[in-house]
Amino acid sequence: MIAGALADPTRIRLLSVLSTDTCCVGDLALVLGLSQSAVSHQLRHLKALGLVRSRRRGKHIFYALAGKYEPDVVTALRAAAREGTLEAGPT
Repeated sequence: MIAGALADPTRIRLLSVLSTDTCCVGDLALVLGLSQSAVSHQLRHLKALGLVRSRRRGKHIFYALAGKYEPDVVTALRAAAREGTLEAGPT
């Protein structure tokens, strides 16, 4: 499951940001330099994999790592960073 998420650099970057904070789509788009629709598409994929969860607060939906997979995701992100596959800039 995590391997599928790490197959795409954009999803790696999304998971990396979400491993440190809870964010809405607009904030993630700004941080990653992507369109909101691109971020939403990737979040849908990550949510379907059970790696992220969402919570509505007013008009915004906030995303965070899903609790049960959080340690595995953080471990995988650290490994990706060590291997140099965790990119800092937009793709």
